[in-house]
Amino acid sequence: MKCVSCGKDVTNYVEFKCPKCEGEEKYKIVRCDACRVLGRKYACPKCGFTGP
Repeated sequence: MKCVSCGKDVTNYVEFKCPKCEGEEKYKIVRCDACRVLGRKYACPKCGFTGP
């Protein structure tokens, strides 16, 4: 798994479905603990949604 914010391979991470993607094929956002704690922005590669 890779963090969508920093692109690093992760072992400690959070995974959640994109809140904006439509239908059953919602993209799974993966963020490492460091990016989550620091509040780094992420973007969904499927729909372009950005979040903190």
